[in-house]
Amino acid sequence: MRALLLFALLGISVLSAVDQDLVVLDNEQRINGTVKPAEDPLMVEVHTGGGVMFLRKERIKEIFLGLDSRLAQAKDDDLAGLVELARWCRANGRNSDALQLLSKAVMLPGCDLATKGLYATLVDEAGDQVTALKLYRAWRKDGGTDPQILARLDQLEQAVALWIQRNPGAPAPVDDLPPVVVRPASRAVLATSRPAGLEARRWESEKLAFSNPVETSMVKDQEDNQVLRMAFTGPKDGAHTDKAAIRTTVQYAIGEQNVLAFEITNRGETAIRVAIAVKTGEWQYFESSMQNLAPGETFRELRFNLKGRDFKSQATNWANTGPVAHLDDVKEIQLLIYNGSATGEVMVRRMQFIKTNEL
Repeated sequence: MRALLLFALLGISVLSAVDQDLVVLDNEQRINGTVKPAEDPLMVEVHTGGGVMFLRKERIKEIFLGLDSRLAQAKDDDLAGLVELARWCRANGRNSDALQLLSKAVMLPGCDLATKGLYATLVDEAGDQVTALKLYRAWRKDGGTDPQILARLDQLEQAVALWIQRNPGAPAPVDDLPPVVVRPASRAVLATSRPAGLEARRWESEKLAFSNPVETSMVKDQEDNQVLRMAFTGPKDGAHTDKAAIRTTVQYAIGEQNVLAFEITNRGETAIRVAIAVKTGEWQYFESSMQNLAPGETFRELRFNLKGRDFKSQATNWANTGPVAHLDDVKEIQLLIYNGSATGEVMVRRMQFIKTNEL
């Protein structure tokens, strides 16, 4: 997305995690509002909702564009701009805006498969599985190979196949349904396989500046359930990282279901430590205490209480002695595997939030 001429002239960075623009002054004062060029070329207007402030450009350290400003710049025929803004919206938990932007992008010539796959995923997450299934199939037919999207498509195909098995002779739940090949498993296994939890979301590897190399994929366990596989190695190219980290963007308000629980198995040969992290509010980072996980084939349940006081953050000087702030605005969840220099893999399943009284 092309930045406004004002910001190019100022030579400032363009980032944001809020709907409004954020102006940071040279004394670290922060002002939220809508930034506009002033008649005086040496000044900037900030419309705060309660009035207009006039700031000298020389006093401005940074300006972070918010969603309103970014949407105002969006052009319906600018494929690259629509896609970039949509990905920014998704990273900031604005999935409905991302979906609206990509609905325009996928209609433009030159739209790539990755964008079409993301669009199908957003439609799916919005609750329209019928349309998502069609989009996933078209994406795969065009050559899509993303393993997590293919795993989700397989889930939907299996759900349709099971519905057909249970309702012989009834109209298919999806228009123009092509023949579906059911996995060679018994009806009992198909009927009792558990639905995927948060592990089935789209997880991305953290940047190598903060994480050891890690790859993710969705695979099946012995009970035909979808599980998340994390394969990791030690630091690369002299990096000083000690953990492998993956992340998924969310938009959650944590209430009574404040414990993140999941089952995990260590398929490597070395003991590891597991933690979670969340980013809340203006993308503040909070990381839990670590739990040990020995090698073994058996799944073990781990639980992390987001309302506990064993999280580290900048506010605690990175000691595990504080709570998570802004639990009403959780934007990202991270799964952290402290593997040091070891190579290995873990499998994760049944990731969900539960109530404290279920501990």
